[in-house]
Amino acid sequence: MADFAPIEALETRLAAADIHIVTLRSEWSGAVVPSKFFAALATGRPVLFIGSASSGVARWIEEFHVGWALNTEVSSGTTYQLQLGRIVRELKELAEDPPRLQVLFRHCHSVYQANFARQHGLNVWHRELVALSS
Repeated sequence: MADFAPIEALETRLAAADIHIVTLRSEWSGAVVPSKFFAALATGRPVLFIGSASSGVARWIEEFHVGWALNTEVSSGTTYQLQLGRIVRELKELAEDPPRLQVLFRHCHSVYQANFARQHGLNVWHRELVALSS
């Protein structure tokens, strides 16, 4: 474990990991979105999400192909084992293919820029306000 990073070192610290882990208790789905998800994508890193499949993070991972979601609401039985096995296989394949990992890094960063970056949010607000004033 590392201490908190000063703001000037944060990007380097976040980029040190190949994959970020983000967790969210099921009861918080719909009320909270972990900022770690956005920080990971901003630094071009995919996310292994552990939480409810109905959470925004799980839906975005599926929609934009920026990681893996392990659904904690089915934490036992065959479904869970199949889901976990698929994720483990995909992570092993990715570890054995560094160029593919680099492509995933670039994809995650581009998804962040196109959908979650501050400028994107400002552009959406601007369009909405212009539409209201018309």
